Amino acid sequence: DYTTIGTVANLASRLCSSAQHGQILVAPELYEAVKGRVMAEDTGQFDIKGIPGPVQVYKLLRLPEA
Repeated sequence: DYTTIGTVANLASRLCSSAQHGQILVAPELYEAVKGRVMAEDTGQFDIKGIPGPVQVYKLLRLPEA
């Protein structure tokens, strides 16, 4: 069995648990990597347990069509 720990894993877990059904929330680093290929909405900054300081969160709205 494998597992992951650390700040990135914690942030991903917190974003997943905060998302509504069918919603994808991403951190700024991922958004910067994909922003020219997806539509997203800036949802503001959130205080996330275990993460120092507020985190800018983006909601993906539409992925490109295949």
